[in-house]
Amino acid sequence: MRNLGNRLTLQSPTRGFSIELGSVVTIILATRLKLPISTTQCLTGATVGVGLCNGDWRAINWRM
Repeated sequence: MRNLGNRLTLQSPTRGFSIELGSVVTIILATRLKLPISTTQCLTGATVGVGLCNGDWRAINWRM
């Protein structure tokens, strides 16, 4: 998480909580629907989503 969080976008404890919560909700919904899901992709997507909540797409290091 250190590599993903610090290199992809700015992290804080509240953002980390939002990332984990978003990932858990996505994983639970996919499991209930019996869909295959990757927890790594859920965490990456949630990290990008929280980074985009800064209001600017430049908050994300897209080259990583």
